[in-house]
Amino acid sequence: MVKIEIGKPDIVLDTVGKVCPQPLIAVSLKIKQLLDGQIMEILADDPAVLRDIPAWCKNSGNRFLKLTREEDIFRFYVQKVDGHH
Repeated sequence: MVKIEIGKPDIVLDTVGKVCPQPLIAVSLKIKQLLDGQIMEILADDPAVLRDIPAWCKNSGNRFLKLTREEDIFRFYVQKVDGHH
């Protein structure tokens, strides 16, 4: 597996403590504030995001870059692809 190095995200969205569908709703709203190519880091602890965020990326056309886990916190990195909301 290729390790992807990602620089500092343009925005960090903390959804820790929120449960489905709240994290996904927050991601959908926050991505609209980004410009094409910018990266959002999403922090979450609801296991549902492991399925929901990659599926949302596929459906929305935004780019799923990376997922890491620290203890019970998931960190997703998503890149805004212009023309998609």
